[in-house]
Amino acid sequence: DGIPRLIGFARLLPELPDSPTVYVGIPQDEAYAKAEAMLRHQLLWLVLVGVVGLGAAWLMGSRLLVRPITDLVEAAEAIGRGESSTRLSDTARVTELARLGRAFNAMADDLEERERGLVQLTSDLRNSNRDLEQFAYVASHDLQEPLRKITSFADLLTKRYGSQFDETGQRYINYMVDGAKRMSQLISHLLAYSRLGTHGKAFAPMPVGDALDIALDNLQLSLEQTGAVVHRADLPTVVADLAQIGQLFQNLVGNALKYRGPDSPEITVSAKRLESAWEIAVADNGLGIAAQHHERIFRMFQRLHTAKDYPGAGIGLSFCKRIVERHGGHIRVESEAGQGSTFFFTLPDKEEPQA
Repeated sequence: DGIPRLIGFARLLPELPDSPTVYVGIPQDEAYAKAEAMLRHQLLWLVLVGVVGLGAAWLMGSRLLVRPITDLVEAAEAIGRGESSTRLSDTARVTELARLGRAFNAMADDLEERERGLVQLTSDLRNSNRDLEQFAYVASHDLQEPLRKITSFADLLTKRYGSQFDETGQRYINYMVDGAKRMSQLISHLLAYSRLGTHGKAFAPMPVGDALDIALDNLQLSLEQTGAVVHRADLPTVVADLAQIGQLFQNLVGNALKYRGPDSPEITVSAKRLESAWEIAVADNGLGIAAQHHERIFRMFQRLHTAKDYPGAGIGLSFCKRIVERHGGHIRVESEAGQGSTFFFTLPDKEEPQA
């Protein structure tokens, strides 16, 4: 009749091959009805228990794990924004998270204490720099006056009594005047050096090529006298102090002219893009610098040649280093004796706070 049944059978006389056999058939739906009802019942309870269990696990996980971790992330972001007073409440019930929260609060306490120390140190440094600048100004003014008197009276002495001096006496006077003038120049350079960080102009977008033009205009006479050739590549626009970058180029190009080799000076200015800055290179074919002096030349009054051979105060590259550092960059040199020099300095490609 097309109804699926479960059939059971048994032989009435098992010992006979042709024994009559009894067959009993039960419709499949009837046979499985109780088992299926029990299965549905169990599945319903399983689903109910699963939903309740998942809900309880979500609630417990949210309260015990997710919420403390979220609070920790938000607190870390607040610390990163400078809100050093942010702290975590001691409500975590998981031991490891509670320990992590206490460690975070201890770190925040330490950061806040250091921040207060840095604020105080910054204030002290600002006051100290202001006092030092005032001292440098007063000292330079007070020191210049006796030097001017030495020079003036030496000139009067030469005019009135010059005929009475022999060659040695005249040479002594010349030494005295020359020493006074050099001391006056040193004092002026020191005052200018001390004011680089405080008397510079505000940073603004400027083409680096404009700063190079300012330097070359100031060095035009020296360029013509030495027959120097200046090559330039494409130079970028950066946020900087135009006057100070011009002074930086003037010192570097001026050094290339001063410490030139036997051939006519040839200077190349180029730029290379770094990750977040521009690296400017000033290369020359001059005398070069031995490797052991690469760091020394950026210190004040460090000279590799005598003032008689190459006049100057030995402070030009110190000016360069101070200017580059004020702009948040670094300066270095690659050179060998007799092989020319290449000075590299970086200028960040974004506005940086002034030093």
